[in-house]
Amino acid sequence: MLSVSNGIKADFEVNGISYTVLSLEDKTVALTRITDTYLYQYASWNLPAYITYNGQTFTVKQINSTAANYSWGSGKGISSITIPSTVETIQEGAFSMIQMTKLIISDADTKLGVDNMMMMSSKSAFIDCRVHELYIGRNVGYLLSMFNYYYPHPAFSPQWIELEKLTIGPKAYGAKNYFGSNPNIKEIYCMITVPEEAEYVFHNDVYVKATLYVPTGMADRYKAAEGWKNFLVIKEMDFPSGIQSLTRESDSQKRIFGINGQETDAPRKGINIIRDSNGKTRKVIQR
Repeated sequence: MLSVSNGIKADFEVNGISYTVLSLEDKTVALTRITDTYLYQYASWNLPAYITYNGQTFTVKQINSTAANYSWGSGKGISSITIPSTVETIQEGAFSMIQMTKLIISDADTKLGVDNMMMMSSKSAFIDCRVHELYIGRNVGYLLSMFNYYYPHPAFSPQWIELEKLTIGPKAYGAKNYFGSNPNIKEIYCMITVPEEAEYVFHNDVYVKATLYVPTGMADRYKAAEGWKNFLVIKEMDFPSGIQSLTRESDSQKRIFGINGQETDAPRKGINIIRDSNGKTRKVIQR
């Protein structure tokens, strides 16, 4: 087993990220550690959905608690972090004290889970993070309390009050007891065409200060829906059809990944991993 740092063990490393095998039969792995090599080389972390090692392609299903829990100051200057759609679980403390401009939770039909113990733990998945923009592309369950810094043990810590812009993707259903309080939020973009009613979504400071943008023709629905009708300002807009490009994770079409697991717009010279719309993957060599 590979020794990464500070006693952290992993099975193998690819391009500065180490992984632990979850299932050899299913070819699934957990992202165990983002090493210092990767940390200081990339300002934008588009974490891989698939990686290839010794000729085998693995799917990244989990992000472990040791992934990026750096000492204060080490995780500064990150422009964005993208959580791939293949990830099903993020363990507590996985991203500690990271200061990023944008966090993108990619579109997916499946729920992004966090262990139930998260809600009883003094440590959260993104404790002491600083984020200014957040995109949520799927049901994130308990993480929907991420703004609520009055909650005793939220999945996201109080530093989420620095968030200024929130985008809720078209697949981010499951909004019950949503976000709570955030005094600095200015813009909320909700791409869901039929709002899910919830008794409690935001605190009054958000309803009063933030502008809610909804799909064209849907304003009346939001103005009548519990949990949403309290916004003083609700505006309609045409969301660009290419909004998926923000997440780089569209499940509706073919996607292309390099040998390092990073998604690309077109096949590059060498080995490319192609994921078809049916979820199957294959290797293609571009000469």
